[in-house]
Amino acid sequence: MEDASEDKYDKIVAILDELAAYAGTHFASEEAYAERVGDPHRFSHRALHLRFMKKVGEIDLKKVDENQQEYLLNILDFLRAGSLITSRGATAICPTQTAGSERKTEGSTDKKTAQ
Repeated sequence: MEDASEDKYDKIVAILDELAAYAGTHFASEEAYAERVGDPHRFSHRALHLRFMKKVGEIDLKKVDENQQEYLLNILDFLRAGSLITSRGATAICPTQTAGSERKTEGSTDKKTAQ
């Protein structure tokens, strides 16, 4: 286990870059499928994708560097709020709340299921 005081900046930036790349690919695939099948909710769902990508793009890397451990916890909260992480593991990227929302307690469940 790593020491909380250890510099994790490069790892955090790499994770954020990978998250943005994966999300972009996932969203494009999901949106193409929704269009193909005529999903009536495809436009509102796309808006959720855009909000997620905007939030990821607004990350202030200077703030990340200033308090890395806290920022890692905030990233996890953001991913949990976006239904990326549930008590059962990783699921689809479909943000249902914005970052900064209250942390869910252990054992709580998300309404979204893996896609």
